[in-house]
Amino acid sequence: MIEPFVYHPFVVWSAINGFADYFQDVKSWGVITRAGFAPQQTATPALIQNTDAYKKNIYFPVQQFAQVFLTGIILFLLFRGFEFGYSYWKHGLEGSVRHLLVNSLLADFVFLFSSGISFFIPFTAIYQLHQKTADWFLKGAFFVLILMQIFLSQYFLTTLVPLGADVWGYSMAEIKLTVGASGVLNFWTIALILGVMALLVWVFKKLPTKLKVHINMAWLLVASCFIVILSKKPIRGRIRPIAVEYNQNLSVNKPQYFYSSSIKYFFPKQQFVNIYD
Repeated sequence: MIEPFVYHPFVVWSAINGFADYFQDVKSWGVITRAGFAPQQTATPALIQNTDAYKKNIYFPVQQFAQVFLTGIILFLLFRGFEFGYSYWKHGLEGSVRHLLVNSLLADFVFLFSSGISFFIPFTAIYQLHQKTADWFLKGAFFVLILMQIFLSQYFLTTLVPLGADVWGYSMAEIKLTVGASGVLNFWTIALILGVMALLVWVFKKLPTKLKVHINMAWLLVASCFIVILSKKPIRGRIRPIAVEYNQNLSVNKPQYFYSSSIKYFFPKQQFVNIYD
């Protein structure tokens, strides 16, 4: 059915071209380059070199950071969820659960993405020198971050108040006495801690390579970290106080609270004193 519309016009076009070549005395087939089945190398050596440099210095570290960063977010939120679940089972919840969850997510979001950019900058610098060292640095930083969440949330669930800079006011002897009197540190607790640490090491070793992060998504995560740093105050401004004190303490990001209170303890702001008053 398509013969009158495809085949015949092609034959007529070929005949016209043939007559034109005949009268122009064109008798050659033209230049035909034999290509074979090998892939064509159209890129110049300079372009190939620049592409390889981009992949080595920018593409791979950004993608690797995104994989480890997502792993850290997943683990952090899992242990954060355990904190909420255990708290609900042990003490129950009063007031608005929605208000509690919104405050918690905003606080965790700001903390995780602020920490992400704090890890990304030295990671990319170390990556240019030694890739393996950079990998260990990034995974170790998130490993410590997750451990802080575990220990500080456990402290909160035991004492019902978040741990702040007051820990620096105790001597080592007082800390040992308090921990020993509480009975928390025993064989099973130590075994559980070692088991959790081993699990975290295994997850950070296996999970990042399983996460297939597209380079555009990786760049989006890095850009989000910078945006959060620049808009930290407006985001935290959306965190409204909770009337129930326990819920307010539960919504607080425990590592952020410990870090900020420690900074204030060691580097207190100097108040201006007017000597003429």
